[in-house]
Amino acid sequence: MSQSSRIKYDFGSLNLNKFSIDKANVTQATSNTTAVSITTQAGIITTQSMTTPSNSSTQFTVNHPSVTVNSVILANISNYAGTTGLPNLYIDNPTTGSFVATVQNHHTSGSLNGAMKISYFIL
Repeated sequence: MSQSSRIKYDFGSLNLNKFSIDKANVTQATSNTTAVSITTQAGIITTQSMTTPSNSSTQFTVNHPSVTVNSVILANISNYAGTTGLPNLYIDNPTTGSFVATVQNHHTSGSLNGAMKISYFIL
């Protein structure tokens, strides 16, 4: 088996040539603080238009039935439609059934002014 088809973790190894992951897209319903519910291991969360002021943050809860305190949640901003601000994403507080996504605007003067797509993968 080639080295590229072997994925190794501290808890064991997985040997395969191809695998598939359930993924889906979800959009926040009413505001950028509205919680979202997901059930797939991977996908994209589309936020409502962010208006987070400079040097401030906005949080929303992501509900997922398989998340535990030991879950590893990989996430990043894969698209930001705004023209001002400097958004960064942090994942906080994984607990039974949910985690918190925090969007921090690191710009010193400009507010965020657009929706973003957050790609996620849950281990």
